[in-house]
Amino acid sequence: MHYLVTYPKFRLFIIAVLGIFLSGCVPLIVAGTATTITVAHDRRDTKTIFDDKTITLQSQTLLGRSDIRQQVQVNITSYNNNVLLTGQAQTIEDREEVIELVKTVDGVRTIYNEIAIGDSVPFFSRTNDAWLTTRVKTAMVANDMLDASRVKVVSENKVVYLMGLVNPEEANEATNVARRVSGVEKVVRVFEYIPDTETDA
Repeated sequence: MHYLVTYPKFRLFIIAVLGIFLSGCVPLIVAGTATTITVAHDRRDTKTIFDDKTITLQSQTLLGRSDIRQQVQVNITSYNNNVLLTGQAQTIEDREEVIELVKTVDGVRTIYNEIAIGDSVPFFSRTNDAWLTTRVKTAMVANDMLDASRVKVVSENKVVYLMGLVNPEEANEATNVARRVSGVEKVVRVFEYIPDTETDA
């Protein structure tokens, strides 16, 4: 599972910026006013996008108030009401407690547990993961066969997780793009598949 295409500096900058925007709805400050950019091609409806943000926030809040917050380093990502848990927990019991907390949040349909047992990764590794996510999204934006706005990318300790509402062809293309990015050690697909007949232009 695992080259990087080089681009002129200006084009790479533009693609990188788009990659950040296409990771979802992001705040944009315009003349001192906070505005939200919504990705036009997102297959989720507006309510589901809002619900995903609510699920993520409520889950993070519950975890932040729990007694195990010092024993775990967990990232919570919701897409189409499916929750991906990544990070580290000191013990299996701590991991199970995180899962049980997230289960109590309204709207959660499925939980994908990818929490590893062990010490938390250092700050440098987390910074590298953030950069890895940007590079994977950049590569997807540059790919004419893929709509990058429909793929959510999460990186954890050099493992890249892919979420989204996609058909099998889109899933394969996104996976191949991610695998070719330097630094990616493994790609895990957490897609929700739709029939080809539901694919829009």
